[in-house]
Amino acid sequence: MVSSTRAWAVLGLVAAMALVLVALAPMAAAQEGGDADAAEAQANVAAMDKLFQSVSSECQAEIQAGMEDQSYEISEGCKREVQEKMEAQNIKAGGAAAGGDAGSTVPASSGFISPVTQVLLFCFVAVGGLIYLGYSRYKQLPAGRKKPLSKKKELKARQKGR
Repeated sequence: MVSSTRAWAVLGLVAAMALVLVALAPMAAAQEGGDADAAEAQANVAAMDKLFQSVSSECQAEIQAGMEDQSYEISEGCKREVQEKMEAQNIKAGGAAAGGDAGSTVPASSGFISPVTQVLLFCFVAVGGLIYLGYSRYKQLPAGRKKPLSKKKELKARQKGR
């Protein structure tokens, strides 16, 4: 027979391991995602620098003034020129170059185990633990007393026993 404290201890240990697994997997995914974000940001800076070098010197001066003073309004001619250069270089308005992988969305890697798998694993472990606990409790129940027989059944049982 399994004692109820042992069953609770096993259930608690399994649940704790599942929670640790669920807690550590997103941290591993975030660490891997940080490297991809840094590479994408570097590609964006390179694309914007190339765009800045390709526009006219008057437009460069306007853009530089706009970077220094946020209230500065860039002229329509310069905006059109930048937009034409962006289209020529296939740069999206968000700042990422569409020529490489920077224009497409990069799926976030889930690390060791995907979140859906983590949830399903946790539910499976929890249900398995509850079933184990319920079965161990069921095995601990006494055999139970039989109800007293009615007078007729008692009389028949005595006659058969003779």
